[in-house]
Amino acid sequence: LHPATAERRRLPQHGPAGIRKPFAARPLAARRGDRGDTVLSAEPGEAELELEHSALADLFRTVTDDRLHALPGPQRSALRQALRREPAPPGGPEPVALRLALLSLLAALGRDRPVLLVIDAAHHVDPASAQLLAFAARRLDTARVRTLVTETTTPGAAPSAGPALCPPAAREVVLPSLWFPVLSALPRHSDPAHWLLR
Repeated sequence: LHPATAERRRLPQHGPAGIRKPFAARPLAARRGDRGDTVLSAEPGEAELELEHSALADLFRTVTDDRLHALPGPQRSALRQALRREPAPPGGPEPVALRLALLSLLAALGRDRPVLLVIDAAHHVDPASAQLLAFAARRLDTARVRTLVTETTTPGAAPSAGPALCPPAAREVVLPSLWFPVLSALPRHSDPAHWLLR
């Protein structure tokens, strides 16, 4: 990729099944981690599509309760319920409080250090998590919170799930069956901004 591409803050990656997109996404995420950024990742599987908020819980599994305690009470409860850290009421977490909690948490994390959200296999993100992450993606401070999303697509098809999980104007990278030259061409010290690999 041209160095200017690497400066963008969104990168969706997509491509046909079997090209091992995680092996493209992980080195990019590791670079950010080595630089001291907060890297939050989720790798949902097909079997988890029916588990409400499972991708969200996976994404924030390393965020400690200390960070959640700083949220306003209703937001804290709603997010803890979605993350399965406390029981939820019969109707589930309060939806507005949950959305505000997600934005508040990402903003707080981003104030400490840059954040990279890595969502591997967007096509397997459960609908409840997808709605929340799409809500946040449209409102992120893209200078502090960046996204790296992968999605499996059929040849010639556009991604259907990944773009909604990235902020607007995401840079898409289509990985062919032999994608190793694409990855090796990334500048070693590039800034993997908002990208979607497919």
